[in-house]
Amino acid sequence: MISTDKQELKTEVVQGLRRLAFDAPAKGVRTEPDENGAPQMYLEGIDPFQVAGLRQVKGGVELQFYSRIEAMMKLLELCEADPGDLLERLSAPGAVWAEDE
Repeated sequence: MISTDKQELKTEVVQGLRRLAFDAPAKGVRTEPDENGAPQMYLEGIDPFQVAGLRQVKGGVELQFYSRIEAMMKLLELCEADPGDLLERLSAPGAVWAEDE
């Protein structure tokens, strides 16, 4: 039997992976032309949990997000290792679901 601390950690890991795999990294995206007429993209309500990296580039900032595909693959790996346990964690109250927000 797994200790409560390990179970809590597993639950948090699965919730984090679900968040990366299925939640939107930003609440909204809009484009506006800059002073030269070139389109500029603006992200609104960025989820910092999903940001893998930042770097300053000429004229702005480049955001790198974690891979949704890799998060889904990790969830599938966990499911194969212990499908009953994973399904229980995914359906538990407090599990992160995109529709809940």
